[in-house]
Amino acid sequence: MSRSKTLNIIISVLASVLLWIYVINVVNPPSTMTVKDIPVQLEGLENLEAGHLTIAGDGSYTVDVTLSASRAELAGISEKDIRATASLAGLSAGQNYINVNVKAPDSVTIDDIRSQKIQVYIDELVEVEKPLYIAHKDAPAGSEVTVLSRSHEAMKVIGADSLVKLVSQVRVDLDIDGMELGDEKTENLIAIPLDAEGNIVQAVRLESPSVEVGVAMHEVRTVPLRAGYVGAPGLGAVLKEASIPTQVNIKGQPDAVKAIESITSAVINIEGITADASYIIECTLPKGIYLAEGSENLRANFKVSQMGDISFSYSRDDLLVNGAPEGEPYMIDDVTVTVTASGELDTVRRIQATDLRPSIELTGMMNGYFDVPIRLSYSQEGVTLSVQPGTVRVLVGEVKEEPEENAGEDEGGEVQEGSGEGGEGESD
Repeated sequence: MSRSKTLNIIISVLASVLLWIYVINVVNPPSTMTVKDIPVQLEGLENLEAGHLTIAGDGSYTVDVTLSASRAELAGISEKDIRATASLAGLSAGQNYINVNVKAPDSVTIDDIRSQKIQVYIDELVEVEKPLYIAHKDAPAGSEVTVLSRSHEAMKVIGADSLVKLVSQVRVDLDIDGMELGDEKTENLIAIPLDAEGNIVQAVRLESPSVEVGVAMHEVRTVPLRAGYVGAPGLGAVLKEASIPTQVNIKGQPDAVKAIESITSAVINIEGITADASYIIECTLPKGIYLAEGSENLRANFKVSQMGDISFSYSRDDLLVNGAPEGEPYMIDDVTVTVTASGELDTVRRIQATDLRPSIELTGMMNGYFDVPIRLSYSQEGVTLSVQPGTVRVLVGEVKEEPEENAGEDEGGEVQEGSGEGGEGESD
């Protein structure tokens, strides 16, 4: 081979190397790129739920992936070319950290994954029925929206126990715009799970998100309510007060409502009650007539009181003597006087012996034996007093022998409520 030919070969090789170096470093240099928010696909959720566990969250996780390759290679890379996965296999209830695996095209190198581990909280998978509430704006005055039918009274909420507990109700929103008095319609509405503040609870699912609801725009009218009761309290209790509504709000189609003159209810039986009681009034409604707002849970309330009595005994020295004759001696026969107060327990328990101290009146009595009525001055509403005996024998002046017509003892009497009378005695 000639020397010139060899030289040409060397020059060609050098030129190729230089060209390659130029292309690599100038035209298509090595570079890096970070692709953000790559969604992580969780694998094995079905198996986790088969064991009655689930993720306490929406399962939405992302990672940032840093890649290196030539500028030309990286220019053709997008989020869809990168796949991030994490396995839920073998996890238990509570807080867990699991690795994220990332796959990218063979022409690029994965330099970094942030974060390589993600935090996953595993909770018990539960299904709980929650009440279904139908919401709508206020109807025009004198009318009310009536739910005629619904496909669900309640709805199962499915998800992590900690999230399902946040759901206080499931709601559907009904649009009543354009409805007029007497109109009816049926709609399929989408249900949403809400917490106590009315916020949507995410990451739970409903048994059936679609609810069929039939409604009507009804006229409202107030009519008399005919309600009564039978029976009486037992075990010494007495009825103090019976509070029964006399009117009820009803609703229905205009013609049907106008034909109603009054509503009756089932008779309430209070036989044997010994404490205050409250009963829901069960109205008898004609077909097509419904209870309007404010009358769905009308109640009849009964107040009772427990009755009892208390007794006090007094000797002759305890009797108050009024009007004793001046300068004349008097003597009261030895006697024990018993005064009994009857009424509500809370009242009679507060009565003291000094409140009921009996008295006798001797004004104008001179020289002789007298059967003097025992008087009581105590007066309290709801309290009945009785005294035994009703009179006492009193000797006024110096009489040696008791007249035969005054011999013997009178029987006791009963004092009427608040009167203070005892037998044939008198009250102040």
